[in-house]
Amino acid sequence: MMTFSWAITALFAYLIFDTGVSTALIIGACLSPTDLVLSASILSKSTFSERVPNRLKHLLSAESACNDGVSFPFLYIGIMALKYSNQGATTVIKEWLLITILWQCILGITLSLLLRTVANRLLRFSSTRNYISQPSFVISYLLLAILSIGIGSLLGSDDFLAAFGAGVGFAHDGWFAKKTKSLPFPTIIDMMLNSGMFVFFGSIIPFSAFVPQKLTLNCGIWQLLLPLFLVLLFRRIPIVLAMKSLIPDVRNYREVLFCGHFRPMGVGVLFLAIEARAQLETGTSISEG
Repeated sequence: MMTFSWAITALFAYLIFDTGVSTALIIGACLSPTDLVLSASILSKSTFSERVPNRLKHLLSAESACNDGVSFPFLYIGIMALKYSNQGATTVIKEWLLITILWQCILGITLSLLLRTVANRLLRFSSTRNYISQPSFVISYLLLAILSIGIGSLLGSDDFLAAFGAGVGFAHDGWFAKKTKSLPFPTIIDMMLNSGMFVFFGSIIPFSAFVPQKLTLNCGIWQLLLPLFLVLLFRRIPIVLAMKSLIPDVRNYREVLFCGHFRPMGVGVLFLAIEARAQLETGTSISEG
């Protein structure tokens, strides 16, 4: 599904913004991930979530996590094509395979497998022998996420993928979820981090820059509004409809429309946009300003 979302969004960017193919691919990749944070109203415990079957919750949650985890290859194929446009397709493919696939993705997966194995066994060992207090036990999942992202960033791997793999491996059998099911602390932490994240991003977005400029002549009001409606209509709904027979958890067309529409873009999109800008400006993950 993410491949289709990437391709259709890139096509809209190419036609509406009059960009090059490489630039359109970068824009498409930045707008492809779906966001678990903004889906909290159906995935967490709320009045509305009670109307959504658990099979759909699990499906949407897993897909969203996978989208964020495997987003780097889609982003970097466009970045490599733009950076090495004068050196031919062979150089682009070589750099993409060696740096993005082998180093960033494979290393990220390997790192996540190592971290989740060590963390899971240490936590089980400590819990069965009462070596760990309940507050420390509950906060361990947050510390694992921070550790995964930190090590992934230091090594230059896909930190999203490292955190995703570590989380899946850490909680795959439901043991940790059962232990913390009756505790409100994880929900409170999630809400605090989510709110803080969006306040931060909202405060740094340069809304005054969303006007036609010398370098962005095709960035007027209608060029921003038209892709909004096209992406909402065609980014996911057609591919979910086409793959309905291959997804047993989606049982009717009402659920097709729900799964196709209710996949908002959030933190993952902002992260990829910041990463793309930094790579194009400095060749690293740190932008100029």
